[in-house]
Amino acid sequence: IKADQGEHVEKIVEPSVKTQDIPGELRRVVGSLIRPAHQTRPDLCFVVSALGSKVVDPEVSDTRTAQKLIRRAKAHKEVGLKFVPLGARWKDLVFSIFSDA
Repeated sequence: IKADQGEHVEKIVEPSVKTQDIPGELRRVVGSLIRPAHQTRPDLCFVVSALGSKVVDPEVSDTRTAQKLIRRAKAHKEVGLKFVPLGARWKDLVFSIFSDA
């Protein structure tokens, strides 16, 4: 089983550095990328979280970081999580699930 968010990532529009609403643009990008980052793209998770902390008082460099992040996500849209058979019996498996609300 493979889980990826390639179709979702393709629809994300890069933020403009020419806009007056940089906080709004950054908030939109973070909102668009937070689900793929947390669910299927752990490689993006740190940068998305870091950008999320900047939406209150962002700089133009944060918008450029968001642009690079979107380009990276689109360039590697096939990246995701792959679940492979373990070769063990179900009764021998123990599942541990952690979630951060």
